[in-house]
This record gives sequence, structure tokens and C-alpha cells, in this order.
Amino acid sequence: MSRDEVEIPFNCTEGRDVYSGRKRATRRAERYGAEAGMKMRAVVRDYNIVDLHIIAVYNQNLGDMSEDDAKREGYASLAAFKKAWVEIHPGRGWDPEQNVWVIEW
Repeated sequence: MSRDEVEIPFNCTEGRDVYSGRKRATRRAERYGAEAGMKMRAVVRDYNIVDLHIIAVYNQNLGDMSEDDAKREGYASLAAFKKAWVEIHPGRGWDPEQNVWVIEW
């Protein structure tokens, strides 16, 4: 992988949504070295599913998310995103003050 590429892992459900175009953003505790203008390789279980062009990388508190942000994440609503976040991050729960990296493509 070159220095202008970044590889980001997704679970199977997220990978399907990335591939279909339904998911156009991800929120992560880690930045993965992502910068706007880089190529992002979405990976599910060591399989490259699609290469995408990153258009924005920025910080956001989870509590500042909007319904539109949740839809870009591939969820029907902010409530659905919150439920998934809690399931993906057991023991940490939903902390509206948690600062995360947003990567959009």
C-alpha cells in the first residue's frame, strides 16, 4: 500500500453498506492516518471490497451527530446508529462527549 492510501476494516454488515453506497462515512476512535484526498481501501475479513476516495476527515463529539450524519453512516436514524454503537463498543456505551474521527468518502 502506498503512502497516499489507507486501509480501514469494516464488519460484514458495514462492508455491504459501503459496497452498495448506502454508507458514505464512518466514525472511529482512531484516525487510521486518513487525510482528505487519499484513497481508502475498505476491508472486510482481509478481503478488499472497494477502493474509495476520502473527501473529508474531521473530529466530532458523538453527541453532535445529526440524523443526516446517521444516514451517511448507513443507518435509518440516529437512534439506530446509537444502538449499533453500543453493541459494537460493549462496556463503553454511548458517551455524547466522546470525540471521534469522522472519515467521509
